[in-house]
Parts: sequence; C-alpha cells; structure tokens
Amino acid sequence: MISPEMKKPISGPAGLILRLIRSKLRKTPHGQGTGRHSHEGDRGAGHRRLSGGVRAPGDQPYLLGESPRTADATVYAFPEGAAVAARQ
Repeated sequence: MISPEMKKPISGPAGLILRLIRSKLRKTPHGQGTGRHSHEGDRGAGHRRLSGGVRAPGDQPYLLGESPRTADATVYAFPEGAAVAARQ
C-alpha cells in the first residue's frame, strides 16, 4: 500500500509532473481495454482474457519446462500488473 508520506501533496513543477504521470497511469488500463470492466459488473470477461495468456502450453507446469524461468515471470507480470491497476 501507499505510505502516508507518499500521499502528501507535492508543490511546484515536480507536483505537476507527478499529477500528469498519475493521470496517464490511470488512463492506460482503459486504453488497453483491460480497465473497462466495472468492479461490480463483468469482471469475469477481463479475467478470462488475461488468464488465457498465462496458462502454460501442454502438460508442462511452466512455459519452458518443469521449473520457472524468466519467461514465466515476464508473461505473468503483464496481466497481473493490469489487474492490480484495474482494481485501484
């Protein structure tokens, strides 16, 4: 979670830049289509779209075999990041 110190307003040019960055970060999931589902509404469709790319092919528990690799972490990170952003 965000600490209370991070929630304090920042003044001057740095504050403006941070507000612009935060605004852009909030809009990104909607632009990608992952943030268009309401929390109460059809979240199942978004989950199905995101989880489809995370499933490992075949009988392997991971993308490249029996143990996790960098590719597994990378593939997992993108939908997880989108899901976290959509919940906020």
